[in-house]
Amino acid sequence: MNARRPHEPTRDFLPQSNTWDDAENRSMALGCASCVWRERCGGIHVPAQAYNCLSFCSCADPAKCDMVCPNNSTFKQRLREVGGLALDDVPRAKKLRLANLPDVIPYIQHNSLRERALQVPAAAIPLFHLYNKQTGELHFQTRDQIAAHFRIDPAADLVATGVDRDPKVESWWEWFSGDTARLASLRQLGISLITVPNFSLFTNVPRLDNLHAMKRIALSWSGIMRNGMHAALHVNARTAFDYDRWVAFIRARSEVQAIAFEFGTGCGHGSRIEWHVRKLCELADQAGRPLTLVLRGGLSHARRLRSKFSHVVVIDTASFRRTVNRQFGTYVSPGKVHWATQQMEPEALLDDLFAHNVLVEAERVRTLQPPKVKTPRGSSAHRARPASHTDRQPGQLPLLRE
Repeated sequence: MNARRPHEPTRDFLPQSNTWDDAENRSMALGCASCVWRERCGGIHVPAQAYNCLSFCSCADPAKCDMVCPNNSTFKQRLREVGGLALDDVPRAKKLRLANLPDVIPYIQHNSLRERALQVPAAAIPLFHLYNKQTGELHFQTRDQIAAHFRIDPAADLVATGVDRDPKVESWWEWFSGDTARLASLRQLGISLITVPNFSLFTNVPRLDNLHAMKRIALSWSGIMRNGMHAALHVNARTAFDYDRWVAFIRARSEVQAIAFEFGTGCGHGSRIEWHVRKLCELADQAGRPLTLVLRGGLSHARRLRSKFSHVVVIDTASFRRTVNRQFGTYVSPGKVHWATQQMEPEALLDDLFAHNVLVEAERVRTLQPPKVKTPRGSSAHRARPASHTDRQPGQLPLLRE
């Protein structure tokens, strides 16, 4: 959620922490009061000196920028692309049976240096490896072909995870948005669950780009579900208002049984992760029914999230990464594993090492302890004071309306 391609906004950006929204402790930016998009956006409440979110418009040449921004010549086209920024007009889908997935699922990125099928009840694979990103054509025609390619037990449930870098995520929208024929072909692969591509919500861009990304997430979820595949809604959010919108969306649609979240990028920042965990817990409380959470990263908070969600499915990316780096894991104590580098020939097969690390990492995840909360020394002297009105309606707004 942080990487930028060269043709996007060009000037230096403010430090990310200055653009984190904090409606509980900060007043709304002055320019948000009269903004026509505030009903959809909720306004910004940031430490950075910003009149409104357009203060983050930083293109030296708007013609070279692909942000969804009123200053961009393609703005109207981008709005038409998603049918406007509202979420309540996203097409409904039938309620599908959610597969009974294990608590921890190993992620398998490729089949290099493995010959045998990994014997696990379920495995996660990259969604964007199922098709050619240049043409949109599927690489596989059957589920058995996928299992053979990734060296997975053919009987295992498959989870296709849509977390990846932006160019790969964008390829999904290019080829699968509204393409019923392609989605129907994907259904034939027998995927148990797809986590919707995590279209990025940057914190230092105009808010309309965020709202556009949220609409694409919702439409992608709807398209997958309406074509007979179960999808986990990826609840990317920049502000508390964004979380409120996701809560309303989920409450209105009983077919949403699973959501997805990843802490591997901006949301996992040490100073921001607690806020996102708290908002996810609030979402679970307000959803009105039990939900499954498919989680990548943020594992130290898994126990807390398990207390709120009916089921937390952890996508374990560590065991594959450690295996590729020739590391052998030894379970030491609850939530702790010691990793030691093995001396191996470059072409040595990794089947046994991977199978071992999958078991060790699964035990570590199951026994994780909640993190200790530390209060930084002298933090009270610099803590932001709550605004007089912290309900996202600062006291000066009525005066401005008059």
